[in-house]
Amino acid sequence: MDVDRPHDRGERGPRPGRRFKRNRDAEFFQDPTFRLRAFIIRIGDAGEAYVPDEIRNLSEIVRRELPHHGSWISPLLFASSIDQQPAKLSIYATLVGLVNAQVPDFGASIIQQAQDILLDGLEVGQRPEAKSILRFLSCLVNTKVIDQVEMVRFLQFLVDQAHLAFEKAEGDGSDPSVWQPKADFMVHSVLVSLIWLASGVASAPCPELGSLVNSIGLFMDKRSSDIPASLRLFGYNGDLKERELDYLSCLWSAVKEMHALGSWKKLAHLHRYSTHFAETLASSAHQHTLSCTPALKVNVPSTNIDEMRAKISSSFPRRRRLILLGKEHTEGERSPIERIIGEEFVVDTLYFYNSIRKECSERLARLPLGYRHEAFLAEVMFEQMLQLPEAESKPIFYYATMIDLCRLLPDFPRAMAACVREVFGKLEALDVECRLRLSEWLAYHLSNFNFQWPWERWAHVLQQPDNSVQMMFLKDIISRLVRLSYHEKIQKCLPEAFLCLLPPKPVPVCAYLKQDPQEGEMEEPPMKYAAEFHAMVREKRSDEEVSGWIQESAVVSLGPSKTVDVVLQVLLMLGSKSFTHTLTALERYIGVLRALVCDEEQEIVAINSVSYVWVNSPQRRIMILNRLHGLRLVRGVSILNWAFSRDDLFLQEHLWEIVYNATNKEVARAHDASDELSEARASFSAMESGDEGKDEKEVALRDLETVLREAKEVEKQTLLCLFHNFQKVLDPMLESGDANAPVTTYLLQHLRAFGRRFRLSSTPLSDVLRSDFASSSIRVREEAFAGLFCTT
Repeated sequence: MDVDRPHDRGERGPRPGRRFKRNRDAEFFQDPTFRLRAFIIRIGDAGEAYVPDEIRNLSEIVRRELPHHGSWISPLLFASSIDQQPAKLSIYATLVGLVNAQVPDFGASIIQQAQDILLDGLEVGQRPEAKSILRFLSCLVNTKVIDQVEMVRFLQFLVDQAHLAFEKAEGDGSDPSVWQPKADFMVHSVLVSLIWLASGVASAPCPELGSLVNSIGLFMDKRSSDIPASLRLFGYNGDLKERELDYLSCLWSAVKEMHALGSWKKLAHLHRYSTHFAETLASSAHQHTLSCTPALKVNVPSTNIDEMRAKISSSFPRRRRLILLGKEHTEGERSPIERIIGEEFVVDTLYFYNSIRKECSERLARLPLGYRHEAFLAEVMFEQMLQLPEAESKPIFYYATMIDLCRLLPDFPRAMAACVREVFGKLEALDVECRLRLSEWLAYHLSNFNFQWPWERWAHVLQQPDNSVQMMFLKDIISRLVRLSYHEKIQKCLPEAFLCLLPPKPVPVCAYLKQDPQEGEMEEPPMKYAAEFHAMVREKRSDEEVSGWIQESAVVSLGPSKTVDVVLQVLLMLGSKSFTHTLTALERYIGVLRALVCDEEQEIVAINSVSYVWVNSPQRRIMILNRLHGLRLVRGVSILNWAFSRDDLFLQEHLWEIVYNATNKEVARAHDASDELSEARASFSAMESGDEGKDEKEVALRDLETVLREAKEVEKQTLLCLFHNFQKVLDPMLESGDANAPVTTYLLQHLRAFGRRFRLSSTPLSDVLRSDFASSSIRVREEAFAGLFCTT
């Protein structure tokens, strides 16, 4: 190798064909502002041994730079204190304490920011941020920024708000379950903050602390700790209730035990960094107060209870603890409070780092817990991934994070496999939506590890009926594996005994284009016109020329429905090479298709054509139908009517994906139209009379109002169509005595799941839906109301 060449590995020169990258190190050292921002955000990343020196140095830099850059230092430091919790909570609290000892206005500005955002967050449902701010404020007591009594009084203020909601509900005769999610979250946040507060002042707690604990106890006695069956993962088996615990009850039990035993000193490690500066912090006389103003309102609704219940439970979803592994694996001999602290660390890290997954995984792998946490971490990851009514983050985030954890923690795969084994054994009781999430995750996971899995442990499932839950679960996984790879690859990876579950090779089928037609078959009109249309498309004839030929020749001879079938099947065959080719073919002749597909009958024909051509490829069928819906060639109600008319609905998991996509697209369109109108109204209101373009804005505003009305009407019809189809299919089954048949149970579970998924969008229709389901059988009504109104 010629060592003098400038482009060899390790040299700084630009590589051939690439532009020279900016030297980030040069920028770092030349811009002091950039350096200070980096120091604030990255403090503590170098390792435990360097943290005290980093805190000392950064506190001196911040004090020196505050007069020059105070406008952004204070907000950045506060934001970092919240976003990088909980691992760096003690670091930032100590840093603020040291600066506050010299510059008391700095501490006051941090507290004011915290209070403003906290109360707003509690009001509008910014749960993780509000909880983290409250915990940060509690830590500032230990670093002498806030007086202990002031902090306890502020926490008491929040608990009083929860009590107030209960009293208002009793006075108004309202259902307490409407407001309970919000009140629960406030008490949850107080209890988490109490852990950091009480452990920091364990040597000298104030008398008010005991009163606060007693007040929380009174609230816990009033509230219901039962998790509704419609929100339980194993909601179809009452014997598995012990597998899902109310998290707030677990949190309260742990805090109450610590308080009764006076064991808070055992958690001194939560404040390990402030002990290095105890003398400096103790000498500070600049402790600030907190404002307990009635800024936080808890309104108990008096009208449209269903809508308010849905909004509150959506903003403040109930949290549970999922128990999959034995305590000897997840907790050992540690106290319950240690488990609580670990769960808070994991859940907050998942939330605040969900946009930077790699860093999230690395932080989860090195949580400052002081013990091996692979089993406990796996259990919490499954709990978060399978959360109902929906996970906090997108499912793919949890899938990818668990792949990273398998590579970062050697014992994590074993703990993860143990969780899978436990859930698989209880699959019949598992909520159907969680079942689909689980199969999607496992297929994605295996695709990243060369499809290796101990399939022989599930060999007993092969003896079960085709419609058993475990058999359908295996079929769904294998079908998804084919979608993530290719048929031949999965065929080689599966054991021979499991090949019977492998779906057909995903090749297209066309009724009108055949390589070896029988004698005289090509003379039949459909085959003849298919060949002519095929030739015209290959010759790239214009849209107008093709439309004229179809209307004057094909439609006259074949009729409208058969023409739609022929044209669409030929286009799909021509675009079968890839999904991009399919989209190109459909979009090139979208005008032709819109002229043909002009009513629901033709829409059903178009959907059947897609289903016929891609009968062997669920993935293509899903993608193409979704695209036709996006192009407004078919409507959501037509897709729903088609899906529910199929006899194999309960055996084909991908059909439920089609049903969900069709419904969700119409709901999303109405939501987007509402958002767009809100933005336009805000922009119009900001304009003054006489401003240029105001008249045009007003016209545009009226157009958007029309669009929203139309979108809302379509959304309404789609949701009603969805639930009416469930009624139409289920009622005859139950009347014929098939109440306990696997097919009936499976459809009832999907009814509950779809009601839960579209609960918020369906609440304006609550009166109509209650009236419609009143005529249904009791089982159908119970499952529908459980999902839509969370009645059980």
